[in-house]
Amino acid sequence: MGYIRNMNEKTALDLLRTEFQRITGLAIEDWHADPKHEPYDATLRAGGNLFVVEYIAAANGEQISSALRQLSVLPTQKAVPLLVVPYMGTSGRELCRVANMSWLDLSGNAEIDAPSLRIRIQGEPNKFKRPGQPQSLFAPRGTRAARTFLIDPERSWLQTELAGATGLTKGYLSRLLPRYVEAGFITHESEGKGLRYHVKDPTALLNAWFATYDFNLHTIIRGHVAARDGVGLLRELSEALTSHDVKHAATGLAGAWLWEPFAAFRTVTLYLSARPSEDLLSAVGFHEGTRGSNTWLVVPDDAGVFAGQTDREDIPCVSAAQVYVDLKAHSERAEEARAELRRTHLSWPAIDQKGEP
Repeated sequence: MGYIRNMNEKTALDLLRTEFQRITGLAIEDWHADPKHEPYDATLRAGGNLFVVEYIAAANGEQISSALRQLSVLPTQKAVPLLVVPYMGTSGRELCRVANMSWLDLSGNAEIDAPSLRIRIQGEPNKFKRPGQPQSLFAPRGTRAARTFLIDPERSWLQTELAGATGLTKGYLSRLLPRYVEAGFITHESEGKGLRYHVKDPTALLNAWFATYDFNLHTIIRGHVAARDGVGLLRELSEALTSHDVKHAATGLAGAWLWEPFAAFRTVTLYLSARPSEDLLSAVGFHEGTRGSNTWLVVPDDAGVFAGQTDREDIPCVSAAQVYVDLKAHSERAEEARAELRRTHLSWPAIDQKGEP
């Protein structure tokens, strides 16, 4: 099959019908597709399972999240939801994994979990590359809006208020906010001549941000500072940075401990407003190098990471949501730390259409 640049829904479903057996090894026993009159794009029966298919043309966070909502209501409990895309990237796979959603891409990859069936196919290249893809909702500047909604999920915002809180221009927000609405993350209501926005599903918003997030896009200076333990190192570094008038805030494992001190940690990660001087590094005994590193000094790709910063234990710390996504790049007990943050600080009641719990 040659490379295809543009593919509408009908073409995609026709391709799925012919390629499903080649990709999964399962013959289609029954097929039905009538997207104009059915809530789903197609249903098919294969391997003793009924699959309910939702197709999206781009596997980005906003479209995947919208499709996951569509697939959350099935015609029967015995049906298996199946998200189909031209090509599923790393962030899309992570988002589906968090949602326990089966998926298949028309490039030949799949992760399907169904009764008596488990399929894992990886490594096939993207056969549907398209130039000029729109910027992700979770590009550095766009993430400022997501972060703001998650810091205070019960608040509603006029666009002018969001502009002031995020530092984004009204023009940028006018393009960005409708995409958040379309993805189902936020909703709005009229107020005078404007709109008031509020988060609709903070959990889905956090999941989508986490799935697309890449901590390594920041400038990370890894090294070692002699210290007995992580807490002592955190305090020493914060005091030194404060004395040198360097804006900073803890994140990662150290940040998770400040929000909820449930476990010890070794690696201290700190956001800095600017690259530290050699004098400062020398003053704290910092020796650059990845081997045995216990200190990560991070100059962020966007200053928005400091939004929602608060002092905890007299140490500046980024918001719980920012800590949560940053833990994606950490090892040690990062997975446990994320779970604890979810339980204690990132667990939200259902939000109704007025943004009220």
